[in-house]
Amino acid sequence: MTDPERSINRAAVIGAGTMGAGIASLLASAGVHVDLLDIVPDALTPDEIGQGLELSDPRVRNRIAENGWSMVRASKPASDIPPEAVARVSIGNVEDDLDRLRQANWIIEAVVEDLAAKRQIMTSIEMARVPGSLVSTNTSGLPLREILKGRSQELGRHFLGTHFFNPPLTMKLLEIIPGPLTDHTLVEFITGFAERQLDKGVVVCKDTPNFIANRVASVQSSFDMDYVLTNGYTVEEADEILGPIVGRPNTAIFRLRDLVGLDVSTRVAENLYRAIPHDEFRDILIRPRLSALRTAMVERGLLGRKTGGGFYRALKSPGGRRFLPLDLQTLEYGVPQTIDLPTLTLAKEIDEVAERLRFLVSRNDRVGDLVWASLSNVMAYAAYCLPEIADELHPIDKAFRWGYSWQLGPYEIWDALGVPSTLARLKRDGMLIAGWVDEMLGAGHEGFYKTIDGLSYAYSPIEKDYLPVESGR
Repeated sequence: MTDPERSINRAAVIGAGTMGAGIASLLASAGVHVDLLDIVPDALTPDEIGQGLELSDPRVRNRIAENGWSMVRASKPASDIPPEAVARVSIGNVEDDLDRLRQANWIIEAVVEDLAAKRQIMTSIEMARVPGSLVSTNTSGLPLREILKGRSQELGRHFLGTHFFNPPLTMKLLEIIPGPLTDHTLVEFITGFAERQLDKGVVVCKDTPNFIANRVASVQSSFDMDYVLTNGYTVEEADEILGPIVGRPNTAIFRLRDLVGLDVSTRVAENLYRAIPHDEFRDILIRPRLSALRTAMVERGLLGRKTGGGFYRALKSPGGRRFLPLDLQTLEYGVPQTIDLPTLTLAKEIDEVAERLRFLVSRNDRVGDLVWASLSNVMAYAAYCLPEIADELHPIDKAFRWGYSWQLGPYEIWDALGVPSTLARLKRDGMLIAGWVDEMLGAGHEGFYKTIDGLSYAYSPIEKDYLPVESGR
């Protein structure tokens, strides 16, 4: 049972970067009053000097939070926020306005993804907040137990992790991570609030490196890129093959890297590699050919959209924008090519994604090889990660559907291909297979999901039986 007296009508977000300001826009759109705070600048800008302002001027002291809020409001979809929602956001800074935290039901720390910085601001939050208020750290993978180190048990009981996906206003997935001391009723409360008020799809995660979505997806994206490099595919071929045709978004592999920023995705991969020394798949994250490409591109500033070019470079032309693809061998941009692969042409005539996947993995050609390699890795790794990152399998599928817009998650793909025959093929290929999958089949269960009386059930490796997905397990 959740606390019937707990509610969220006022929040404070500390950190007005893209994520923090985006969370503020989400909450304000849901009717919550938000104080958006950031650090105080230590120097004047030329424009401020021209206006005769001083460092003590509130316009200067609040500049970083104001700029962050303005940038997010100018971007889609935050630019569509109605005026009454915009009016619910108040700007401030962490030196002058921490007393506002006493009014907040929910305090969200969204500063830079750095452990020392998060610990420092958590000290300030603990001093300023009212006991009993909910505090969360928004992180994509830092361990909560380390962020919370040195804080009181009272804060620990009211502390949890949130991992909003960017942009928070539209991305469905919200990962919620209980800390070592978190009151379970608080998890139930914030889950309900996020689902009802914020329209989120919530996945409750364990406090493990990169949680669920980024743990599996980081290994998967590294695998896909390395396979493409090793087998001589072009970026256009790879994005055409591993995009909507296999039930993934148009960003596919390389367009997604350009959107995220190659420096960011590289840092995530390297940090994850260090954090999971026990993981038998982790070498995928730093395979030599892939690491060499990342290093060369970062050194040349080919980071993606934010630098004007990554795996693609946008070029204005009389007919509109064209995207020039990067040659992965020369790191020079070439002319866009029409991808003409017969298997893709045939696959596009198949409407249902499960049937399309079965067709694609049956093809013994350039398309079929890449599709099978990618699917086989994500299926095997998702199974390997249980029960470390989740006790049940369906949260992983939800994370991929809600966080990465895949039409089918890893286990749903496996079911679509047929678990017994797919497992046999994985074994022939020498893939590392989690023992619980063999146990499941040995017990006569031939799929990860089943429908009983109109309700969806998922196999539980712990209970060794099917449990209702709606049960929240």
